[in-house]
Amino acid sequence: MNPSTTATQSVVPRTAQETANVALVARFHTDGWGTSTNWHSVWREIMAPDLQHYFHGAEQPVDGLEANILFNERIFAGFPDIVPTIERVVAEGDQVVVLARLAGTHTGEFLGAPASGRRLTVPDVTVFTVLNSKIVEYRYMTDLLKVMSTIGAIAGAPAY
Repeated sequence: MNPSTTATQSVVPRTAQETANVALVARFHTDGWGTSTNWHSVWREIMAPDLQHYFHGAEQPVDGLEANILFNERIFAGFPDIVPTIERVVAEGDQVVVLARLAGTHTGEFLGAPASGRRLTVPDVTVFTVLNSKIVEYRYMTDLLKVMSTIGAIAGAPAY
């Protein structure tokens, strides 16, 4: 890309498949969000049975749909009111990248840390891979240091 080209000049229209993939991922963020009613059934509709989830770049994924549902039940138990605000969506081929901001209150156990009652807002980036109208993989990253510091899970670390 020519460095003098502006972002608006370099936008390539989405293909029909990319548009469908974005819609599927949008459904994940609304009806399939772990604090939504019936999110389990939505996951069983939109996720592949052999779903793989890489949490913060872990070398080993959470393997399979049911293991991912259980994992997410535990994660969302820590922040039962957490909501995503989608800031940007990029789609290319079978991948959809969502940049969002999460806001919620730590009222339950999260990654071993007891409820602190503290409210936080953190950036969130998820890379989804969609094949045959199902999410087959997602790679999730957030500012986990900020999360753990804010909820008091890291001794001596300032909450920011």
